[in-house]
Amino acid sequence: MEQVKITFLMTVDGKTETIFRTDGQSGEGVLAFPDGEGGNYLIDYDDTAMRVRRTGPIEMDFAFMPGTQTAGVLRTAGTTFRLSATTRRLRVRNDRVELEYDLVNDGEPISRHRLSIEWK
Repeated sequence: MEQVKITFLMTVDGKTETIFRTDGQSGEGVLAFPDGEGGNYLIDYDDTAMRVRRTGPIEMDFAFMPGTQTAGVLRTAGTTFRLSATTRRLRVRNDRVELEYDLVNDGEPISRHRLSIEWK
């Protein structure tokens, strides 16, 4: 794994929800980094899928595949939420991954998300 500088940006319904820069590690199809709030991300990716795992006070495990509805889990304060998402787009470049997806309820979109992670 190589030491890198990570820039993380998450927007929900067009509004910035989370943005931070941190030191992290990059390997073949994997990124690992802290979020500065006690959490740690482990992200596995290739051209066809992306898995986002977060540990810490808020835990998450979610897989994304373009054109597919997938399920994931979010745990916080002792409560577990089972979520579904439809992945609209996954774009992988040498130094960036971009993910666009909708959280869905009963097959209907309830929020539109965009995640961009860049490393140098």
